[in-house]
Amino acid sequence: MSIESHATPHHLDPQLLVEQSLDMHTEIKPDAKAKPDAKIKPNILAGHQVVLYSKALHPETLDMHRRRIFTGRTYELEAWIMKGSHALRLECGTLCTTELICEHDRPIPTSGIVFAHIVGAEKDIDYKFVKQGVRYISSIQLETLAPNLYYETYEELLSTARRNNLLNHLWTQPEGQGLSVLEIEREATQVTALGFHMMPATGIVVRTQTMFEVTKLAGDK
Repeated sequence: MSIESHATPHHLDPQLLVEQSLDMHTEIKPDAKAKPDAKIKPNILAGHQVVLYSKALHPETLDMHRRRIFTGRTYELEAWIMKGSHALRLECGTLCTTELICEHDRPIPTSGIVFAHIVGAEKDIDYKFVKQGVRYISSIQLETLAPNLYYETYEELLSTARRNNLLNHLWTQPEGQGLSVLEIEREATQVTALGFHMMPATGIVVRTQTMFEVTKLAGDK
């Protein structure tokens, strides 16, 4: 599973849009604009971490801004969006697991960790919850962009998020405008999340693709 550079989410089928919306704030404001800022300083040492938990996490521990719930035939997925990060909680049968992708130096809950990896450039993960019959596949890529390319990508992603009503969070800091976006694609026995995080202080764009696949249905041996 891979993520193409400079890619943006494709349009979701309306049939697959969120079943229950729990947004906590207003979505991206129409007049929110970003402008090139020469203060962006690429930093190849800045990275993200991907952490998988064997439990649910409390929203207050992660400064969650918005969330939505998606359901399939055999699962429920709750997606959280934060500043430069996101979390995905999957419940399927007896399994409850949460993926957290955030900055590598952000304090995180330490109990219930299945694994944790620091990602400096890219990382592919394939993990199986054998007893529960669920497969977790994740790919994360970090790319440092020049200021002009950063803001071209930002504007394109912002336009896509507005047009398709994607889960998002927009913030401003001295170096410029930041943007985090999640697009969820669901099927009967699997769900895929595409994540995009624009980090203005370093000019880094983080692209993630996560899939939870139900490989064993109730009653299967």
